[in-house]
Amino acid sequence: MARTSSYENPLQSDADRTRSEWHLCACCPPNVMRQIALLDHYLATIDQTGVQIQLYAASNIQAAVNDHPITLRIDTNYPWDGKVLVKVEETPAEEWALSLRIPEWCTQFDLHVNGKVAEVDRGSGYAVPHLAYG
Repeated sequence: MARTSSYENPLQSDADRTRSEWHLCACCPPNVMRQIALLDHYLATIDQTGVQIQLYAASNIQAAVNDHPITLRIDTNYPWDGKVLVKVEETPAEEWALSLRIPEWCTQFDLHVNGKVAEVDRGSGYAVPHLAYG
């Protein structure tokens, strides 16, 4: 009687069962590990204008914009708590943009910079405060 299972064990082989050359969908554990290894690419992106926060998760971000170091600390319990605190711990004297992604479902938010309400342009899908950080 042939055995069947959801996942094939590459170390197990008998007369009735051999390993396939390749599965169209790889097994879950390698995919989870690849996802964890790429997590930093999902949290923030960097370009010549500045840093874009893509996902809100407690984290420390170290980046270089035009060869100038920037360090950010994000404290949040998002999504269970709607508050996200982004602290700029290291910044160059040159102006750069901190862009905060606005989720499509978000219809209202408040953005404060140094305790003051900041004006933002929502058109790009990011909140980009009109203030210099340096």
